[in-house]
Amino acid sequence: MENAKIIDKIKKLLATANDKRGNPHEIALAAALAQLLINKHHINEAELYDREKSPLAAEFKRFIFAKIPDEIKYIIPILEDHQNIKCLYNLNFFSSARRQFVQCVEFYGTKTDLEISEYLLFFLYQQAAAGYKLESRRLGRLKKSSFLLGFMQAVNGKLSEAKRQTQAATTQQQREKFAIILADKSAAIERKIAEIHPQDTIKKQRSRRGSIDAASYYAGRERGQKTQLNNAIA
Repeated sequence: MENAKIIDKIKKLLATANDKRGNPHEIALAAALAQLLINKHHINEAELYDREKSPLAAEFKRFIFAKIPDEIKYIIPILEDHQNIKCLYNLNFFSSARRQFVQCVEFYGTKTDLEISEYLLFFLYQQAAAGYKLESRRLGRLKKSSFLLGFMQAVNGKLSEAKRQTQAATTQQQREKFAIILADKSAAIERKIAEIHPQDTIKKQRSRRGSIDAASYYAGRERGQKTQLNNAIA
C-alpha cells in the first residue's frame, strides 16, 4: 500500500515535469523530486507505465492478391515472431472494386509495427523472389518451397541474432517494461480483430511443407545469408 502511494506521487510529479506549459522552475523541481523518490525507494520503471490511462490502440492493413505468393506465406511467420503483429488470411474475401473473390492477408498491430512489417514484407518478398530466379538460372531447376524454407530460416537467424544483441545491451528494468507494453499490444490487437471480424469469419492458415530438396534448401540459405537486413531496417 505504501509503495502504491509513492508510485502515485511519482506519477503526479512526472506529469508536472512533462507539462511544457508550466513554470520552468516548477518543472525542474518536479523532475528532480521524482528522480529522488525513484532512487530512494528503488522503483522499477515498469511500475510507472500506466496502462489504464494510456491504452495502446491497434490498426490493421489488408493486402489483396489474385493469389497469395508463396514467398509471402513463408515470410509472415517471421514477421509475427519479430515485429509484434498478428496476421490473418482470408481466402474468400469479396472485393467490391474487382467484383470478384480474391485472397487477402490482414496485418494487425500498432501503427509503427505495421509500417515496419509492411516494409519488411515487401523487401523480403522481392529479395526471395529475385534470389530464387537468380539461383535457378545459376544452378538449374530448384524446388521453390525448399528454397524459400532455407532462405527464410537464414533471415530468421539474422533477425534473432540482432534481437539477442539488442537485449544484451538493455537493462532488466527495460526488458520488464517492454514485456508489459508487449502484453498491451497483444490485447489491443485482439480488440481490433474482434472489431473487424466480430463473427470470427477469418481463420489463420496453417503452413504445409512437403519433402525438402537439399540442393534447393541450401541454395536458399546461402541467398538468405547474403540478404542485407541491416540496410533494410536502418
